Amino acid sequence: MKEAIIFDFDGTLADTLPLVFVCFRTVFEKYAGKSVTDDDVLGLFGPTEFEILRNEVGQETYTQAMDEFLHLYSTLHSQYVRHYPEIEAMLNQFHASDLKIGLFTGKGRATFDISADKLNMKKFFEVTITGDDVDKQKPNPEGLLKVLAGLGVSADKAVMVGDSDDDLSAARAAGVDAVSVNWLSTSQTKKFKNNPRFIARSVEEFLDWMESEHRIVLT
Repeated sequence: MKEAIIFDFDGTLADTLPLVFVCFRTVFEKYAGKSVTDDDVLGLFGPTEFEILRNEVGQETYTQAMDEFLHLYSTLHSQYVRHYPEIEAMLNQFHASDLKIGLFTGKGRATFDISADKLNMKKFFEVTITGDDVDKQKPNPEGLLKVLAGLGVSADKAVMVGDSDDDLSAARAAGVDAVSVNWLSTSQTKKFKNNPRFIARSVEEFLDWMESEHRIVLT
């Protein structure tokens, strides 16, 4: 029986990618003098937002670019980030169960805090590891192993849920069972390359999978 479930954030629990794209496009044009597409931004993923900014705009304007990125991310959040009642309901169900809930995201702590506060999600997670808390980003399993240690759960007793190939690779490297999801309007991976055991296209499909594979039934 599984004892813990560990979620990714962007594209998995929160539909934040459209907001991230807008923030990067605006800041890159202003501080780096270049236009980028959404796919260009996705291609930069791996480091945190601020590491990406440092690499792309340079050290001289990095602080200004970072401040503007955070300002845009906060002020535009309600405009670009859609609320999914079914995800909130799922998290409430897991929270009320005996399962421990952790979060492992590659985004920085500052932007995670903004989104988690605005979406009222912080209360669900016993352990949260962001890209600022690790030396090696996904697909390295460092962050996932830190979540497991914080929860006090062994790898074989946990399930990882994410929307990207990197999530799946990190889970496999850590020895954690994983499910891939494509249930939000925007996700990092539309066509998975790493042959996931199961791809949930909706929260309902995911909960059915948890029941059939791991005998976890939520009420």
